[in-house]
Formats: sequence, structure tokens, C-alpha cells
Amino acid sequence: MLNRGMDEIRIPTLSAIQLEEVDRRQQAQQQEWASNSPAGRSVEFYGRKLEIFAGVFPPKQDTQLLARAMQITRGSHVADVGTGTGALAIRAADQGALSVLAIDICDAAVANARENVRRTNLEGKVTVLKGNVFDAVAAGEVFDVVIANLPGRNKLAANDIATAQWDTEFKAHQLLFQQIGSRLSGRGRLYMVKANYPELNDAIHLACAHGLKPRIAARQKAPGDDPRTYYVLEFVRGDVPDA
Repeated sequence: MLNRGMDEIRIPTLSAIQLEEVDRRQQAQQQEWASNSPAGRSVEFYGRKLEIFAGVFPPKQDTQLLARAMQITRGSHVADVGTGTGALAIRAADQGALSVLAIDICDAAVANARENVRRTNLEGKVTVLKGNVFDAVAAGEVFDVVIANLPGRNKLAANDIATAQWDTEFKAHQLLFQQIGSRLSGRGRLYMVKANYPELNDAIHLACAHGLKPRIAARQKAPGDDPRTYYVLEFVRGDVPDA
């Protein structure tokens, strides 16, 4: 049964005019990612040189913020849902995770994450799977930390590139929260990073409805005239007492 409104928080979100500006920025970014050469390009991420394949979402400000905020206990089991380049999965392994399962629905992202895991010599710790949220994960497997840097907006994604930013009908989010209860260990944590779109509060509501308690773990204003503010959200089970 859904627990409506448990410890629900609400965050001020962008105006309609600001969202139009974000639309223009995101459409331009998608065109840029599509035009990357097949060999891609590389970026530095927490001391690791990562390849970025054509059409794959590169680590950006929100990825950096989430990497700083997430707490990975040494020896923990981690899932990175929507791994993209594998940047956060690799960071979790570097922070001491015993095992990391990196999952993405897009073929280019799966190939990209596997290549970065190979280049960083983490194949013994990080496994990359193609799948929709947890559908490809073995039944009964649970995680101490789940990282889910899902696309932030409920907009029609016409291709794989757009799915890096837009979640059509919020389907990935709905599936995540439907399944998360059976995938988190008793004191497990879910981390997400979201810009202050209206969908940010939709995600919080979904999480609370499925028995999770939210808190804001970090926030950061985007640089320059970008109107967005990014929030890292940490969720724990509603039946876990506060520390």
C-alpha cells in the first residue's frame, strides 16, 4: 500500500519562462552529443580519464555534485541505474564499494560504460548490464546504495539521446520506485540528483508514496545565466529510525 505524503518535502521550481530557456539548452546539448565523432572524446572525472561515446550523456555539474554527496561505505554493494558513461559506478568503486552493478537501457551507454570500466581496470568490481531499471538484475539481489541519475524531465524522448534528459511519461521513475523497496537493504540509501524542474517534486512524491523518507543532501546553483539549481536527494526506508 502506498504511504501518501510521508515526510514529503517540496522545493521551489522553475517558472514557465525559465523552462522554455532550459528547453533550448537541452535541445542544443542533444544536437551536440549526436554530432560527437564515433570515437567520442574524453573528460577527467575525479582523477579518472573517461571516454564519452557519441550520443551518451557526459558527466556534468549534476554528476559532479552527486559524486561528492553520495556516501559509499567500504565493502558496500552498489547499483548505478542509468549509468551512462559509468562515471558514478567507477566513482563508487574508487570510494570502496565491494561490488557495483551499472545498468543502462541504451546500447551506446552500455558499450561506453564497459569501455570505461575496462580502461580503469575495475572489471573485477564493476559489472555493466543492459536493462530497464532492475529488470535485468537477479531476483533477490539487494544493494546498500542505489544511485539513480535518471533523466530529469517528463517529456517525450524521440530517441536514445533524448532519453538522457527526458523520461517519457515518467516511466523510468515510476518503475524505479515500484521496485526500489525490494532492492534496498535494511539501511540502504537511494541517491538522485535533480534540477529544480516541477518533476523534482513529482519524484519526491513518488518516493514518499512508496515508503521512502527524503532529505536534501546537497544543492548547487548552475553557473552564469543558467536558471537551474541542482539538488542531491537521499532517500531511506520509512521504517528506518532517524540516526
